[in-house]
Amino acid sequence: MSSISNEDFPFDIPSQDKELQRIKKMAKAVHPADSYDCALATSTGNVRQKNEDYGLCFTVSKTKVIIIGDGLGGLPYGAEASYLAVSAAAEYVSTALVKIKHPKDNNLQLIAEEAVQSASMRINEQANRAALNEGLRSTLIVLIINGSSCGYAYIGDGGGVIVGSDKTIRNFLDPQKADKDISNILAASLGPEIEGQPISGIINLRPSDILLAGTDGVFDFVDKNFPFDIQRATVKYRGDLQTMVTDVVSELAAAKDEDGWICSDNLTLAVAASGVIY
Repeated sequence: MSSISNEDFPFDIPSQDKELQRIKKMAKAVHPADSYDCALATSTGNVRQKNEDYGLCFTVSKTKVIIIGDGLGGLPYGAEASYLAVSAAAEYVSTALVKIKHPKDNNLQLIAEEAVQSASMRINEQANRAALNEGLRSTLIVLIINGSSCGYAYIGDGGGVIVGSDKTIRNFLDPQKADKDISNILAASLGPEIEGQPISGIINLRPSDILLAGTDGVFDFVDKNFPFDIQRATVKYRGDLQTMVTDVVSELAAAKDEDGWICSDNLTLAVAASGVIY
């Protein structure tokens, strides 16, 4: 997708299904993810007026791909920014994977890194074309899972966790907050000019590992036992990740305490399974 012209900006953001159909025209090996492999759900929540998160979950041959963006709240065009970032990254990842029949670990990390750069360029092009001097900023998480390896790259905040059948927790996403005591100020994000630097790496996945990733609207509000809650829910739902993650996001959005809604932001959560998990 080329940048939107100034006359067409801001634009209507397509549904995830429509976006995957568009990307499939560019790379025929792209398919919606099987519910038992990986899944993603997003919600506006009960506090925000608009959902400025955007996410895609799909496969290219046997490789699973999860991409999540979170438009920066309090600035204009957050929803447009997250869509542009995720869309550009998805285009890059899908076309790159089609060219590589047997991806290796270093391929996965490199493709994830370059997908973030592609997203940065897309937002920069759009800002220049629409003559924007503020806003249009987003975080981005790119995960590419092939067999027992996951290449990742991210910029901004959110969460990324792997929970093992032996109850071990591995966090692979360290939120890039400007101040760890102030949750909504970031040290890194995509925008007309990139701020900070993306972080990337490779994670080894063991059989029965469960990978979780999502926006700060989830991970800033859940406790340390949340990965274990997801692990138990995965067994309860007999591995149907899409139904499970949709229900979990709905429950989080509806959760309240004496002060009101617990999750006070848009919520996006993705889950991927490594092998049989129930």
